[in-house]
Amino acid sequence: MEQFWSDIVTTYSPLQIEFLGTLLVQILSFWVPSACYISLDYCFPSFSQRHKLQSAYKQPTQRDLYECLRVVLQNQLLTSAVHFVLLLLVQQGKPSYRVTSFLPSLPELTRDIILSLLLREALFYYGHRLLHSRYLYSRIHKQHHKFTAPIALAAQYAHPFEQLFANALPISAPPQLLGSHIVTFWVFLAYELANTATVHSGYDFLGGKARMHDAHHERFNLNYGSIGLLDWMRYFQYALGYLTLIVGANSRHNKLFTSHPAFADHPFPTIPIECPELGRSGTYLDKDHTSEGVGLIPALTWPSPADDFDEYLLISEDPDAPIPESVIHGIYYRIPREKTGVQNPDFRVLNNSPEKYMLRGGFKYGQNRHGTVYVPPSPFFGHGPHRYFFELIALNNSLETEAMNDLVTLDEVQRAIQGKVAGWGEWVGVFESP
Repeated sequence: MEQFWSDIVTTYSPLQIEFLGTLLVQILSFWVPSACYISLDYCFPSFSQRHKLQSAYKQPTQRDLYECLRVVLQNQLLTSAVHFVLLLLVQQGKPSYRVTSFLPSLPELTRDIILSLLLREALFYYGHRLLHSRYLYSRIHKQHHKFTAPIALAAQYAHPFEQLFANALPISAPPQLLGSHIVTFWVFLAYELANTATVHSGYDFLGGKARMHDAHHERFNLNYGSIGLLDWMRYFQYALGYLTLIVGANSRHNKLFTSHPAFADHPFPTIPIECPELGRSGTYLDKDHTSEGVGLIPALTWPSPADDFDEYLLISEDPDAPIPESVIHGIYYRIPREKTGVQNPDFRVLNNSPEKYMLRGGFKYGQNRHGTVYVPPSPFFGHGPHRYFFELIALNNSLETEAMNDLVTLDEVQRAIQGKVAGWGEWVGVFESP
């Protein structure tokens, strides 16, 4: 083997070895396995159906298959062309990896493969999560998720940007950073391409290796990594976040609006508040009610008042942000006492009103951290779950806003409600950045 490799090095230039060798590895470890997986449907249909992870009606059509082949061929040409241009023009014929007349030792090969796997997992995991962000998903990554029941070729059915920066770069960069031998890179590349063809195959072979990524294509919001290490750590982080939330809940309550001295005579909630569209207090907010979606305000309901008072005040806040004060997401005042609930349309600005900052629900809004009507939940990435409190306060006298700013602030409201609180209630939604 050493002599065979030495003959190759003396016969061909480093540029030829890297470019042609890499292309051959791509054909043997991606195109050939993909063709084998896809051919099962035609050569052994009964066997194929028994081992499919998803039902027959979700499988791609013949037209989908041809479209996939066309895009993947284009991406192969793109990747090879970029590789060639980088070698020829940027590196001026110098190889990206070490090309020597001797093969790497087994300890070196093992070390570099393990480190490359870990580096690739980090690059792919965080790049993949970034592609699932609202902006990039609709413009780039949505194309790849056309196949909710994936096939092997669909591993590279992707937007050109994704193909270069999310598929090719996380595989090619780690061995380059490590200064690995070209053969080490080929072994690593062969494993990654054969693996990605397998996990996109849609079959339960090799102990169900494809199940994890198949579930990602079916449900979209889990299993972002390649080997699953960072996904596992993410689940551990979820558990740690829940524990932190429970342990820190009491200490964070003193940041809430309802911990203000104005509530001294009403330390506990007395107004039951419900959110029919999401569920009981403490439930998780769905995507549409966060910054990941359209940012809807939860619809809230409460019973008709039994006591006599003038109006309601509604505060939305997050006490779990790692700053001294709660993050205010919304302030709404002069809510008529006749109201027994608020819907999302109530929070649209009434443009033709003679009063500034008037909303369609017949009440006004104050200043939050963005100066908008409402700031949808968007906690810090990796900070765990945050609670979003929606606190309804009944006031026995109307707020005196004459001396306040047009866009009233939280401090002004806190001073103005002193001695006016007649009761209050809360509903809490929970959200964690994906």
